[in-house]
Amino acid sequence: MSNKNIKSEYFIKSEMKVDINVFTEMRDGVKLFSDVYAPAKKGKYPVLLSRIPYGKHKPRYHSLYMDPLRAVLRGYVVVIQDVRGKHSSEGEFNPFVNEYNDGYDTLSWISDQEWCDGNVGMFGISYHGATQWLAAATQHPSLKTIIPGVTSDSYYDSWTYLGGVLQYYWLTHWTVGTLILDDVKRNQDDILEREKLSDWILQNINARNIKTPLSNSDLPPFKNLGNFYHDWINNDSYNEFWKKISPKEYFDKINIPVFNMGGWYDGFLRGTLRCFEGMINSSEENVSDVQNMILGPWTHEPMPKPLAGAKHFGNKASGESIDIQGMMLDWYDYWLKNYEYKNKYRVQYYTMLENQWKQSYMWPPENTKKLKMYIHSDGNAEKNFDGDLNFEKPGKEKPDEFIYNPADPVITVGGAHLGGIPGSFDTGVHNQSEVENRLDVLTYTTKPIKTFIEISGNVFVNLYAKSSAEDTDWTARLCYVDHNNNSWNICDGIIRSSFSESFEIRKKIEPETITKYKIDLGPISIKLNQGMKLRLQISSSNFPAYETSTNLMQADRNVSPIKYVIANQSIYHDNKFATNLEFDGLI
Repeated sequence: MSNKNIKSEYFIKSEMKVDINVFTEMRDGVKLFSDVYAPAKKGKYPVLLSRIPYGKHKPRYHSLYMDPLRAVLRGYVVVIQDVRGKHSSEGEFNPFVNEYNDGYDTLSWISDQEWCDGNVGMFGISYHGATQWLAAATQHPSLKTIIPGVTSDSYYDSWTYLGGVLQYYWLTHWTVGTLILDDVKRNQDDILEREKLSDWILQNINARNIKTPLSNSDLPPFKNLGNFYHDWINNDSYNEFWKKISPKEYFDKINIPVFNMGGWYDGFLRGTLRCFEGMINSSEENVSDVQNMILGPWTHEPMPKPLAGAKHFGNKASGESIDIQGMMLDWYDYWLKNYEYKNKYRVQYYTMLENQWKQSYMWPPENTKKLKMYIHSDGNAEKNFDGDLNFEKPGKEKPDEFIYNPADPVITVGGAHLGGIPGSFDTGVHNQSEVENRLDVLTYTTKPIKTFIEISGNVFVNLYAKSSAEDTDWTARLCYVDHNNNSWNICDGIIRSSFSESFEIRKKIEPETITKYKIDLGPISIKLNQGMKLRLQISSSNFPAYETSTNLMQADRNVSPIKYVIANQSIYHDNKFATNLEFDGLI
């Protein structure tokens, strides 16, 4: 984690020249505005570019991701641009749609400047990561590397939806709060609509007060602003609408080194991993070898903290401790200044509870093996934590049953989500007692661990289940139980039955038919010590992180209250239908 160049940054005397609101004209005549930070001494330098929708003038966005002063001291020019339709830039904002062409045109403009030596890298997280991937897809010859943090390979799955289910809370609050209200001075013509949206946000902050199932009257009162929000909801499958703006559709065209950054409790975690895997599988061999990824115990932050929710994972887990900006600058030195690249590892990851950084060449790590634990019970796992979880395959056992009522969903308590608001919508790690005391949440727990169990890799639940409904959701959450018998969430996932075979085409399930579902709980690294326990929760809702299923194939949002049916759910664990937890780990 050391930075071989960090010392010199603090002993170099340098002056910086700053130009604010330098415009670049796009191919259609729209002007985008950038701030340019450059060494005062004239010359040609490699350039670091970030294209953002949140306001380049805000301290959070012009220094927390990459401090321009530090980059200038290392011999770089830094360009931070407001994307089309946001803050200082002209045009209309439509997420992702214009970032391909605008990214290419911006790179061409930079390449023509007297201060550019023809080598450009990009940086930023979240939406700023999306602008990197879409610019890279253009194959612009000046773009030599990117460092996308906590972003996704698809703006359908692991962004707007997960497992075919709308990520309601974060999507709504991001659209209304961040993309609409933070730019209120830009367009006074729509001030009345902005005021209505502001009132809506205040009334819908507390997760426990939000009505479900959701009809159109329960959604934000958009009229002229944010029409893309309804486009995203109406395009609920992975169709051409999503494919033309999804990075994964372009991986075979992107042949540059990429340094991916992700967090165990970030909502785009799966997408971050898929970006790394997609480039390894699609790139030329010499490029595949220089794909990198770092995964820490982080939420959605530019300078990640060493805590997620109610748990602190040691100060050495923080972005400051590992000098994440120094790591980025070292990476740029390799690919923009022709420094020698010697790193034999592609992946750095943090094992929680053990609280150690580790390295591997692959993900999952090479030293892990595939493990399976099976659920067991006498048919009463919803009562008093009577379900068991162990490595023994089940024999003849009764299924567990519960009732899923869309009007009374399991409330979101922690998890890898975005838009966390403490006390209203808690993300990260939290005590699960409220969730596990419900009758519609099944729990399966191991005996106290004798030595240790490390889970470092990808986690899935192979679920055998049937429902009385024609469509429904299935959720799974892995937890650990500490020495005080408190249960804490590790990772979780969700799948909508009709999307269980493909995100492109919905398929009606046969009611009362046992079906296998593979629920992706995402990647994780955590080590449980002697005396702790693993616990698996299974249910059918996790609201408002995810929209509740009405248990119907077709739901009419124009009706209020929206129609739904109550579903009888059955979970199977016998010698024919053996529901199990599958993970990469060590024991």
